[in-house]
Amino acid sequence: MQERCESEYMQLIHFLRFISKNGLAAKLKAKDWSGFAKGYNGPGYSKNKYDVRIGRAYDAYKKYRLNFSFILVVCIFFTGCANSQSRILTFDMQSQYEEIPSLRSPVGKWVTDLQYPIFKSADGRSTEGANISVLNHIESYKCVDGGDLTYSASNIRFDGKYYVYDYEVMWMCSTMPSPDYDSGVFKPDFR
Repeated sequence: MQERCESEYMQLIHFLRFISKNGLAAKLKAKDWSGFAKGYNGPGYSKNKYDVRIGRAYDAYKKYRLNFSFILVVCIFFTGCANSQSRILTFDMQSQYEEIPSLRSPVGKWVTDLQYPIFKSADGRSTEGANISVLNHIESYKCVDGGDLTYSASNIRFDGKYYVYDYEVMWMCSTMPSPDYDSGVFKPDFR
C-alpha cells in the first residue's frame, strides 16, 4: 500500500506541474470545469464527462469550506489512496491583535500582533496536536516580563512528507536593548 501511495503522490506532483505549465489553475479558480477538462484531457473530454465529474467532486467538498487550493482536494478525491496516512485538511487564519498599556514600554504600550493557522480535518481526525504545537511555537517567542510580538504565518503547504508553513517573527522584550527577528519553516505536530 505504501508503494501505491508513493506512486500516486508522484502522479499528483506531475499533475500539479502540468496544470502550472499549461495555465490550467486559472480555469479551476474560475470553476470552468469544461475549460479545465479540455485543457487537461484534450477535445475528447466530454466523451468521458470529465467536466461533470470534476464539478461533482467540487460540489461534494465545497461544504468543508476549504481555504487551500481546490486542486489538492480534487487530487486527493481521485487518487483513491485513502489509507491511514491520507488526510484532507483545511485551515482558517487566526488573527489576534492586542495592546497592553505599560510604563516599561518606550511607547507606553506592548503590542501583540499574531496571524497563524488553525487546522481542521475534513476526515474527522484530530488536529489538536497540530494546533497546540503552533501555539507553543508562538509562545516560545513571548516575553515573560512584557514586550512586543509580531508573528506571521504564510505559504501553508504539503512538502511531500509534512504539512509546513513559513513564519516570520519579531519580538522585543523589556529587558532587550533592541528587537530580535527569526524566520523559517515550521512543521506542526499532527500526531
